[in-house]
Amino acid sequence: YTLDRFPAPYEPIRLPAAPLIGLQAITYYDGTQTQQTLATAEYFVAAAQIPALVVPSLGNVWPSTARLPGAVTLTFGAGYGYPGVAAAPGVTAVPAGPSLPTAWLNNLVDLAVFMYENAGAAVPETLVQIPKVYLF
Repeated sequence: YTLDRFPAPYEPIRLPAAPLIGLQAITYYDGTQTQQTLATAEYFVAAAQIPALVVPSLGNVWPSTARLPGAVTLTFGAGYGYPGVAAAPGVTAVPAGPSLPTAWLNNLVDLAVFMYENAGAAVPETLVQIPKVYLF
C-alpha cells in the first residue's frame, strides 16, 4: 500500500484491507530521496480496528518525505486465507490469516447459485428481489 506522503503529524494511516494479519514494514523516501525503514518502536498498529490504524507511537510524529509519488510504502498481510510470510533477513514474519467463516462462504455460494438461476430476471418486467438471507 503506498502513499505520496505521511498524513499530518499525529493522524492515523488507515489500512485498506481487513482483517489485518500483520504489518511487515513501513518504508519511505526522505528529503534526500534515500529509502528509509521506520523502526517498529516509532509506530503503533491498532490491528483490532477495522480498518486497522497505524499511528506514531507516543512521543513520535511521522517523518517528512521526499515529494515523490508513492514515497511511503506499507507492507502488510491482510484478509481471509492469507498464506503468511516467513521471516527473512530484514523481513518480519507474518502469520497466516484466518479462514473465511463458513457461514460467509455458504452465503456466497448460495448467492452465486441464486444469481445464476435468475440471470434472465434483470429486465424491468421480471425483477426479483434478492432474499435478505443472502446479504452479508
